Amino acid sequence: MDKVILIGGAPGAGKSTLAKEIALARGVNWISTDQIRTIMQKAANKELNPDLFIDANTGKSAKESTELELKKAKAVWKGVAEFIEHNNPWEGCVIEGTAILPHLVARDLNDRPDVLSVFVVQSEKTIKQVIAERSKNPWINTKTLEQQEKKVEQTVLFGSFIKQEANRHGFMLYELSGFADRYDELIARCVKF
Repeated sequence: MDKVILIGGAPGAGKSTLAKEIALARGVNWISTDQIRTIMQKAANKELNPDLFIDANTGKSAKESTELELKKAKAVWKGVAEFIEHNNPWEGCVIEGTAILPHLVARDLNDRPDVLSVFVVQSEKTIKQVIAERSKNPWINTKTLEQQEKKVEQTVLFGSFIKQEANRHGFMLYELSGFADRYDELIARCVKF
């Protein structure tokens, strides 16, 4: 049976870093839900699938941006679920991204012994550091202090949602607080799956 590891969490929680390391250790491929969304956007009619094209950063407040991010994630999840069902010829894989939400995984994949779902969150301090560092990249749109503060608040809200829902549905939840605390433990657990 080909095993799939799902890693969900807020932006900047360390999902991509974990996915790369776990995939390398397991000798499998990994993909981001952002990549799946891009493929879906190329095939979708924007008028019929507007939620696939949401820019969560356009929300007037952090709360509204979080709601937009969740709405987009729900639209992308349809493609993620299909990918899981039909990821051949891959022999297992790691999928990471913000579109992996606990309530959707519980609804659609809870009875699958070949799927391991892990959710990660970071401390507010770490989120601030990640956003400040990422803001130095030319393609990132959090250049001003005000934009960075909004993104931090949005990311904290998203992480709180992930934490609450992961606990509610009984999924593994790792509070990484940087990357040192439980990082190696999480990788080892996923590699053994």
